[in-house]
Amino acid sequence: MRFVEEAFSFSYIRFDIGEGKLTVENITDEAGAKIASDEIFTKLAGTDGYMDFKKLLNFVDDEKVIQHFEGVAEDKQNTAGVEQNNTEQDKQIKKSVFRNWVVDIFKDHDSLNNTLQHSKTAIDELNMIASVIVLIVVAVVVAFHGSSIHQILLFMSSQLLLVAFMFGNTVKNVFEAVIFVFVVHAFDVGDRCVIDGMVVDEMNILTTTFLRYDGEKIYYPNSILALKPISNLYRSPPMSECVEFAISLRTSMEIINDLQDNIKRYLESNPRRWRAEHSLQFKEIEDVNKMKVALFVNHTINFHYFSKRAKRRSELVLQMKQIFEELKIEYNLLPQQVNLSYTASAPSAPPIPVRRS
Repeated sequence: MRFVEEAFSFSYIRFDIGEGKLTVENITDEAGAKIASDEIFTKLAGTDGYMDFKKLLNFVDDEKVIQHFEGVAEDKQNTAGVEQNNTEQDKQIKKSVFRNWVVDIFKDHDSLNNTLQHSKTAIDELNMIASVIVLIVVAVVVAFHGSSIHQILLFMSSQLLLVAFMFGNTVKNVFEAVIFVFVVHAFDVGDRCVIDGMVVDEMNILTTTFLRYDGEKIYYPNSILALKPISNLYRSPPMSECVEFAISLRTSMEIINDLQDNIKRYLESNPRRWRAEHSLQFKEIEDVNKMKVALFVNHTINFHYFSKRAKRRSELVLQMKQIFEELKIEYNLLPQQVNLSYTASAPSAPPIPVRRS
């Protein structure tokens, strides 16, 4: 079986495979994309949960797709008990990895579809504004038909002066918003931007609607956004992460070397989540008692995928805890001098006996 055509549209995925055609239509959500990916994977790899990477190369010719699967491919399991020397051609693709890839493609195209729809809305609004201006100009020309050009220009200049006095700030904001939406174009619908970590939900000529993590919609005037520095996480390359911790200054160099080896081994064994390049930096010694350490790691994704980033960071922190326990790395506070004082109250004088006569 070979791919004759692989096409992703906004609402369906179509694959032509060798003897027949598999068509999965009306995919409108992630659940439908997952069902489609499972059916496609079964057609290509059977009921096994893995597909040979070499077989996938026969079906895919896009360089970006090949590079993606090279990064997430896993070594084949040694079921015969004999050590294998796995190369790139001897690796395999997990079913869940293929499913995530299809779902990500669906999200990208769904986001692109929303962007096109909202861009069309913004263009329609701009067209309406331009039409109103043209109608006003035509009405003035018709009203002064037969008059001299001097009279027309005099009337229009006086009216423009009045309009500029009344709506000058609004016209300025509209012009800045048009430049921001169509020229700067810092984001599209669905992008996660560093404006309180929100996702772009809707774009219009004058305003942009952002969706916060808790579902709250926030409206920003485009004239204000044009003056802000905007970080677009969706358009960013794979990003890095920093985990800081402290270890005792008495930790031996042998244990520190083991710590570096264990971290390297963990990152290399999880190529789907982390890149092999990392840096373990010993920043400073504090109170002649502890060393501050920072671990810089590189994700295979950017922080547009907020939930994936949080989950991977959590797994990394738990793995660091396990490594600390295995190597018995710990940190204790310095002994603190505590001065105790005891002030005993003076004993009260015994009562003086009173003699009665």
